Amino acid sequence: MIRCYDMRLHGRAELGFTLLEVLVALALIGIGFSATFGVVSGVHKLEDRASAQNVAMLFARATLDEFIETGGTEGSDGQEDARFGRHEFSYRLTVRPFKIASPNGSGRDESAAKLDQVDIEVFWGGVGVRQSYRLVTLVSRQIRAVSASKAPTPASALPIATRAQQ
Repeated sequence: MIRCYDMRLHGRAELGFTLLEVLVALALIGIGFSATFGVVSGVHKLEDRASAQNVAMLFARATLDEFIETGGTEGSDGQEDARFGRHEFSYRLTVRPFKIASPNGSGRDESAAKLDQVDIEVFWGGVGVRQSYRLVTLVSRQIRAVSASKAPTPASALPIATRAQQ
């Protein structure tokens, strides 16, 4: 059924949207886009911070493992810098003798195991947002001495015949 539009009943023909309706629709779309971009930007910032924390944690653990495996050095109170991906880190490795209080209260270290406290602290971030991750463990001096004496020879230093047998 075809309808005829009677201009006399309505006064004018409505053929589209008014300018006000278009402006309101565009404003709503703009608010939606700005909210979406704000959320996406926040997610990227959080991902970057989490990535830096994860890399710092892995870096601290790897440095500590390397220190224990190679036997380390007694007085390694130094601070060094490292760069991984987009992140710059600095770290401080500290080794101190760990004293166990004697049960009789004499204050002397009478323990059979001689222990060192190994403390690694990794720093990252800019000025004002400096963050750190600290890892502390106790290591027996005997284990460190054995590790240093039995440090594996790198594969590149082995003779060709030995490498082929492995």
